Amino acid sequence: MRFDKKTNKVKIETLNAIEAGVFLSFLLTERMRHQATVEMCGAWIEFWHSEFQRQLNEVEKIDDRIKQVKKFILEKK
Repeated sequence: MRFDKKTNKVKIETLNAIEAGVFLSFLLTERMRHQATVEMCGAWIEFWHSEFQRQLNEVEKIDDRIKQVKKFILEKK
């Protein structure tokens, strides 16, 4: 098994049968790890999007309340 010095990746053409099996096992494990990360990131994105929407709604409510108070102050003058 040899590695490309620039990319540090396995040179597939240098593998023998045993190394190819080990490397394939490694790649499958890496794929599962990355897929799990993708799925977790998707869940976090959904969670934070929901939180983002809640915060935007609160900002809008506060902006409305600010307008009400300013209107009230102007009417008192």
